[in-house]
Amino acid sequence: MDRLAAEGVRFDKSCCASPVCGPSRASLVTGQMPNKHRLVYNSDARFANHDTERLPTIADHLRGAGYGAYWIGKWHAQEFYPNREERIHGFDFLPTTATGFHGLGLDMDAAVTDRAVEFLETPPAEPWFLGVAWHNPHDICYWVMEEYRDQLDPITSQGDLPPLPDNFEIAPDEPEFFKICRQRDHYGPEWKWTTKWDKTAWRKYLRAYHRLTGLIDKELGRLLEALDRTGLAENTLVVFTSDHGESCGGHQLVMKLSPYEEVISVPLIARLPGTIPAGKICRTHVASGVDLLPTFCDFAGAPSPVGTPGVSLRGVLENPDAEGRPFAVIHVDTDPKRHEVFARVVRTPDFKYMHFSIGEPAEALYDLNNDPGEMKNLAKEPDAQEEVLRHRRLLEAWENPLPVTPTS
Repeated sequence: MDRLAAEGVRFDKSCCASPVCGPSRASLVTGQMPNKHRLVYNSDARFANHDTERLPTIADHLRGAGYGAYWIGKWHAQEFYPNREERIHGFDFLPTTATGFHGLGLDMDAAVTDRAVEFLETPPAEPWFLGVAWHNPHDICYWVMEEYRDQLDPITSQGDLPPLPDNFEIAPDEPEFFKICRQRDHYGPEWKWTTKWDKTAWRKYLRAYHRLTGLIDKELGRLLEALDRTGLAENTLVVFTSDHGESCGGHQLVMKLSPYEEVISVPLIARLPGTIPAGKICRTHVASGVDLLPTFCDFAGAPSPVGTPGVSLRGVLENPDAEGRPFAVIHVDTDPKRHEVFARVVRTPDFKYMHFSIGEPAEALYDLNNDPGEMKNLAKEPDAQEEVLRHRRLLEAWENPLPVTPTS
């Protein structure tokens, strides 16, 4: 990951569209927010694969520009691992040697890389897009729930214990929305295993997460080496990102389904030698998962997609100091049994604004420069009302865009 960042542009502020696997992945490939592509929760059957019902994806747009579109590994937009030769949502799936419904990253990820390397060694004659989707560090959920420990412990028990994060304690003024979410035990229930953890157990969890992340660093290295070896590196746009983050003990939370920064933040690095400068950081654009589809279309020469909320990142990738979009919106839908429980989040360069559908207070505002751990809610502070109003308006404009008037 460090090598890729040194050879390309890394985004300092990058957010998922939704902090849970399936909805975020559907947003990555469709360029739409969950309320539009309808995979609001994991395993939401409304995310149809029938051509008469589904939204176009990256694959559809790039095929129209003469590209082949392939996918290897984890999908998890409805089906977890469709490990078979079939076209799904426009992508030709390339099966791996791994078997089983999903398996552990320890089982799946090397096989995914092997298949990707095989593809690179004998690529199609046409231009191509290849999605390579690894599993880890997703296995942290199994570690938390004390499953598969016989397989995970040889990896996750090695090394020193990291320190607890500065925001490990629960903020005294934490909005009631979080307390409501902490009571949920049927969707993202991993937190239940942490209620009796001491600080050493929390530190072991952090070590496990870092070790699992290191496994993916190794697989990414193998893929970059294959691009070098096959001579494809100089003419291949490489983008590295993730579907969501991990709570990492902030506010004594694990896993996902949270609007806190640890969960909505994702890595985003892009490299294209000769076009994207090396070793730069983009601080001007707050990136979103919905930006990837228009970005790939832009680089591939495909027509700009109509009706998608994201924007192409090409301008800020080629000139990381150029002005970019100054905010991103995140949909946090936390409970498939209680659709009324959700949050909407606006991330700007300096602030995080949250609007809650339930609980008091109904809003939160955090100054991320002075309070990166989101421990002090400023939403009711007199001096913060201008920022609260500004962020409310950004959210309203995003959720209720003005109709586009056709030009004559």
